[in-house]
Amino acid sequence: MVRVGTLVVLLGLVVSMPVSGAQVATTPEDSQPANLSYEIAKSVYEGATALQSGNFKSALEYFKTADTLAGGLSWDAVAGAASASLQLGKVSQALEYVERMLEIDQTPKRRGIAYQLMGSCFAEKNKLSDAEASLRDAVDLLPGRPIGTRTALAKVLCRQKKEEEALQFLDDDGLCEQKHNTVVDPSEPGRPIRWKLGGPVTEPVKLSGTVPPYPEVARRARIQGLVVMGAIIGKDGNVRCLRVLDGLSHGLNCSAALSLINWKFSPATIEGDPIDVYYIISVRFGIS
Repeated sequence: MVRVGTLVVLLGLVVSMPVSGAQVATTPEDSQPANLSYEIAKSVYEGATALQSGNFKSALEYFKTADTLAGGLSWDAVAGAASASLQLGKVSQALEYVERMLEIDQTPKRRGIAYQLMGSCFAEKNKLSDAEASLRDAVDLLPGRPIGTRTALAKVLCRQKKEEEALQFLDDDGLCEQKHNTVVDPSEPGRPIRWKLGGPVTEPVKLSGTVPPYPEVARRARIQGLVVMGAIIGKDGNVRCLRVLDGLSHGLNCSAALSLINWKFSPATIEGDPIDVYYIISVRFGIS
């Protein structure tokens, strides 16, 4: 299932923003009376709040209300309903909403969001080829190739045993090449600084993250040992630029990477300021 936080960010439903008619995106241009526009925006806001808190049933009802009030023309309402439906396991219903998203708005960013939701629906239905195609479209369309979108695609590729390609998407498609195992002179303007541990640089500390699952195929084959991965721990504490330095077979590299990419750290610091740092993480798989 798609992570709730990913959906909220993906849809741009910013629940901390005050409610206003400007939050409602419709096609054609919104011509609703001001009081009706407010009611639509209010329902979208309440749906986003419920979605973020994990109350998916209430979220769906709020988004349906907004959809009805907007006469089926609010992209935000339909996108929210698709997301809530997916979280409730109503995958076919979610796909119907996604098709409507594409009818309402064909701008590249919103098409990308629709394709990501479509890919997640297909993955839930175990239609992996369709999921891969939709998520590839999403990666190409969404600005900045978001890590959540690339992670969703990597997960589908791993399920198809396309491990090498999956791991490339978690390494930012090679964009991290200069960041790995490199210290850039801070006196060079305009270039990113990626520090190594040591000296005044403090070590990042893991705050949260799940233990990578042990793939059954690897357990049956009694494959065990260490998967060693290099990564950048960002100043925001997020993991980026993952790559396998020393791996194992039978899906263990994928399992480790897909878990580690969602770990959260207290970032490394230098003189008290958070920094990006190159970091090596080892995951042990063992059969007791």
